[in-house]
Amino acid sequence: MSGDFVSRGLQALTDGPTDLDEICAVVQEAFTTDVRCECFGSPERFLSITCDYQSSICGASGENCGRPLIGVSVVEGKMFSSTSCIRDYQRGSRKLMGETCISVTACENPQDGLCGCIASYESQVCSSCNVCEGGAGLSFDCTNVNAEAVSEPCKKIDMDLDLGGGAGILGNFLPEMAGLCTGLERALDNRVSCDCSQAKGGSYTITCKTEEDTQQQDKSVSVLSSVDVIAGAVHTVTACTDHPDPYGKTCTALQFCEHDSERVCSCLATYDDKSCQMCQVCDGGEGVQVDCSNVFEQASVQECQSVKQSTSFEFVPSFPFIESEKNVVKSDATPIHASFAVLIAGFLVLSSV
Repeated sequence: MSGDFVSRGLQALTDGPTDLDEICAVVQEAFTTDVRCECFGSPERFLSITCDYQSSICGASGENCGRPLIGVSVVEGKMFSSTSCIRDYQRGSRKLMGETCISVTACENPQDGLCGCIASYESQVCSSCNVCEGGAGLSFDCTNVNAEAVSEPCKKIDMDLDLGGGAGILGNFLPEMAGLCTGLERALDNRVSCDCSQAKGGSYTITCKTEEDTQQQDKSVSVLSSVDVIAGAVHTVTACTDHPDPYGKTCTALQFCEHDSERVCSCLATYDDKSCQMCQVCDGGEGVQVDCSNVFEQASVQECQSVKQSTSFEFVPSFPFIESEKNVVKSDATPIHASFAVLIAGFLVLSSV
């Protein structure tokens, strides 16, 4: 047994012990990570090996981590099939995904690598699982179960039991997700943290948080955003922030165009839960101009402020710098209960036109 698709660990088994306990010991020692292995059958005919990781390992990027459970079927000394399940899947301290399992079938000729695969997410069969890289890689799509559960186009895997770092057969297959939350975090250099726990496919809402600098003496503020996804596409991003004194809380709701998702088609804004007199799309949908001077006299952006979908999650109106004052002039405005209520009502009016 030799070649890129042949496990060195399985080679050792075919040339080594025949006792099941000794076989499991050989397999377990091939890992540098703490695992517990169980073996059934016989190496001459059919052998089943299951190895359970006792702690998490991380993918090549170091971002995604999880605790694998690996099951391998060996027929006459050749790997027939393997199933790897990733549990406790997380990125940093945030849970990334539910239990994801990839079952692969080896080609009859070991030199050809993998010939088939099936993926599941939380015990539900995924839309697709494809072999790529000439039998040396995999990709899968589980967005029918969870909108985040989709891998990058192709992930090359290593078939060895005795990998440095103890990944094991397919245990190193910790897919780099290509879903909305992960994409946002990467695009913004991890400045934004999103919760996609409610992303179940189709239409849903996610929430994100990021830190942004303002013109108020270089102070940073937290931006909380709510993202409405319809049919898998970002429809509206509502970003809210409490500005440093003397400004108050603003929320801007940006609705993106169906034909060009990076351009803004409509905009609404509130200041301290009161409707602003203007939130105008400008520069052909590549920016907005917010004017809340009907609520707070100085709360007005004089020029078109650039924004697109990829930056809307951290959008903060660029109000001019002023010294903190307690005696500020506030215009009369009709209050309502909440900023989101104002924005939702406004979009209902726009939609009916």
